[in-house]
Amino acid sequence: MNNKNEVLERILSLIPKKSNGEFRHGAKAQFCRSINISSQTLSDWISGRSTSFMDKLYQISVVHHVPLEWLETGKTVEEAVDEDRADWREEREMLQTIRDKDLRNMMDGFKNMTPAQIRMMERFMRSLMEDDNAD
Repeated sequence: MNNKNEVLERILSLIPKKSNGEFRHGAKAQFCRSINISSQTLSDWISGRSTSFMDKLYQISVVHHVPLEWLETGKTVEEAVDEDRADWREEREMLQTIRDKDLRNMMDGFKNMTPAQIRMMERFMRSLMEDDNAD
């Protein structure tokens, strides 16, 4: 999770502001009502007296239609998805390497099997594939 001050900045960016950067009239009160907190709680967040906003992230994300990931890290949905895809590709490549090695070992094992053992293995492999196709 990112620095709490940065998380708070993202939360506060959801409250409408005037062009001079001040909050619009009634905007803080409306924000407080939207997530069921008091105006004092919001003031405590802004002044740094409280970090209870960390417990409200999910609610804020739902009510204000922003990704939780963005509140927590500042990453856009696209950045988070790209990062997940990169992790997934890396895991897939690692699993493929393991599978290739296991397949080579299995093929080596077939060389020493009797015809009856090979038929039994074929039936077993077919049952695995049928189970996968049923899902």
